[in-house]
Parts: sequence; C-alpha cells; structure tokens
Amino acid sequence: MINNKFNNSIVSATMVVCTVLTFIPSHAVFAAVGQNNVKSVVAIKIYDTLTNKYISTGSGVAIDSRNILTNYHVVENAVLSPVRYRVVFCTSMVINNLPDCSYVANPYGLLGHEQGKFSQELDLAIITLVGKFTPAGFKSITDMAINEFPDMGFIQLGNNSIDPVNYRFQIGDSVETLGYPANGTSANSNIPLTYSQGQINGFAYSDKNPGLLKWIKSSAKINLGSSGGGAFDASGKFLGIMSGRWIDSKGQFMQSYLIPATTINSWLQGQGYQVNKNEGFTASAPAAVITAK
Repeated sequence: MINNKFNNSIVSATMVVCTVLTFIPSHAVFAAVGQNNVKSVVAIKIYDTLTNKYISTGSGVAIDSRNILTNYHVVENAVLSPVRYRVVFCTSMVINNLPDCSYVANPYGLLGHEQGKFSQELDLAIITLVGKFTPAGFKSITDMAINEFPDMGFIQLGNNSIDPVNYRFQIGDSVETLGYPANGTSANSNIPLTYSQGQINGFAYSDKNPGLLKWIKSSAKINLGSSGGGAFDASGKFLGIMSGRWIDSKGQFMQSYLIPATTINSWLQGQGYQVNKNEGFTASAPAAVITAK
C-alpha cells in the first residue's frame, strides 16, 4: 500500500473506484503506444484457494518471456502466503478484446522456493510464469508446448529512462498508459485493456536521497486495477508503472503517481538484470532455463 506522504489522499489504484476510462479504438492505441506495448501489459488476479474466489486485481508489464513487473501491493497476499494465494495473469493481443486469463505465476520463481524479487518500500515485485490452465487441467511450464506460451511483448527503454539522477523527464511531456482498470474479481468478469492519456505534472523525490526521483506526477487517469500497468512516452518508450493516485475530498481524480523507469532500472539491476536501452531488460543469471517443446 502507498502511504500518505504528500499531505493528500494518495491511495492504491487497486482500492478506490473513480470514473471508468473510455475505451479507445485499437488503431488509435497502436498508433500512440505501439502493439508491442499493448502485448506487454497484463492483467493480474489474486485467487484465494481457501474461499475459491478471486479477491483482488491489478496490472503488470512483461520484462522478458517469463517475468512480469508489477507493484508489491498488487501481489502482497501471494508474497506473504504463497500456498493460500495464487497469481493468475491475463494477456490480450488486441484492445477491447477480453483477455486470456489462463496463465499462472509465482512471486518465488519457477520452482516456488527461490528468493522472491520484491520491495515493499519501492512497491515493486516480479512474478514468474509457472504454468497454464488447459482444458485437460493445469500444465507446468516445463510441459508447455511453445504455442502455449503467452505471446507477450517486452517493454523498451528510452534515453530518459536510464540514469537514476540525470533523467530527462520534463513537465509537460506526454504520458500514455495501458492497464486493466476495474478488471473484476470473478473469473468471468474481465474488462479489456484500457488506454489513458495525460502529461507529466511534476515530480516527487526520495526523503532519504533528495536527488533521487521517486514519483512522476501525471494527469493520466488511473482506476481500480490499473496499479502495475505501463506508462509510456510519446514515442512508446517505457516511462514507468502506475502505482497510486490522489483523490480530493469530493472523490474527484486529481493526479496519478508513477514509479519512474529510472527507479525500476536501478532496482532490477540489483536483482540481476541487465538494462538494455533498445531491448528492455535481460536476466544476466536466470534461475532456470526453459526449453519450450
């Protein structure tokens, strides 16, 4: 969860409902952020095996063929109780199509007992694809055929995303977001991938390191379930992920808060990833190598 550090009501984008965003025609979104980015953003659902219900939803962005970056608060239940809570994620090839929610992930890696990659302080986490639900039942990733893997794009970085201090984000820059707002808590209650647009309104810096950018403030509206979704610049390069928003005392949306790519890059490098400007992120030492059948 995001603490109120700005003397305003900043809340998790998975917890509070505001106006549902308007769906934009597919061709308009492709022109704005590119089909690769559309394919990189996934919906995330947390399933409670005790009650046999989906209890919360969020979004995420693919950083490679098996790993998805999201907010810690989106997958916190699965991090704290991985036996009880399961992570299901959904992909979509096309805006306005219902997503395919057949994929299963784990915050503790392929084998389920690796060291988790998450930071409650930064509100970041990585989940790893471990299998897929099929008509015949659950199939582990080691048994999946190559055509059963999700067709996900990978986020790409811009020049403004590399340096954690000398960044090139500027007030007034365009922000375009993709996420799954109000995705629903039922397996049969899915809302398509949704596009929103705004601009950078300002910045907030780390209390511990005043020169380190912690938040990008944006006018792009985000909604229930958008946390962890991708934010992109006008050229489709990755700016960061959505994490929270400020709602005024009347319940009106004021601005959203994005975790910048600079913070994400620094954290991912500490998790063993290499940052490649034109290719996104590459795991320098993957925990396991999967050969698709």
